[in-house]
Amino acid sequence: VYNLPFSYNIPPQFKEFEMALFSIITHRGCVCKCNFCSLALHQGDKIISRSIENILNEIQKLVSLPAFKGYIYDVGGPSANMYGMDCKNRPSCDKSCMECTLLDHSHQKAVALLKQIRETNGIKKAFVRSGIRYDMVVDELEYLVELSKFHISGTLKIAPEHFSPKICKLMNKPNDRFEEFKQKFDEINAPLNQNLRYYLMAAHP
Repeated sequence: VYNLPFSYNIPPQFKEFEMALFSIITHRGCVCKCNFCSLALHQGDKIISRSIENILNEIQKLVSLPAFKGYIYDVGGPSANMYGMDCKNRPSCDKSCMECTLLDHSHQKAVALLKQIRETNGIKKAFVRSGIRYDMVVDELEYLVELSKFHISGTLKIAPEHFSPKICKLMNKPNDRFEEFKQKFDEINAPLNQNLRYYLMAAHP
């Protein structure tokens, strides 16, 4: 589908879609099966990821567009950090993927993708604005560092229900590592924020 010759032209009456013009969908589907979520109904409950080559080919098309200024608005899917977590037993399995040992929970493929995107000629910044599942990245330090240093603009998006253990319980979502994640994220970002403040002070004394 992504190899089709899309025009990338958005009619003037649909300006609300302009953010999607220079966004990249990396995968579809979600394995979490949260209560009240419709993702499994319209995208499936298994993850299907595009190859890195296929994604980079689309980025080359974006770079060639006159309106493209070097910024990819979003690199992601539902959720952004599930890229590459395709189920090895997808056709015949009815287990919960979150509990399945066949599912690759590592973020190595996601890190490799983000690195190759930001090293592509013509790309100034590739943002990850899709939400992430923080409970899956607590132990993925390389991914958190890559995300923090190169792919967010000061704010990381996570689903708002994670601030309420009661709501998370109703939704069948884990919430027990939220504070641990927040601490790690703050530790990674502390020196980055200091560098930003120093740059602002130097630029505007």
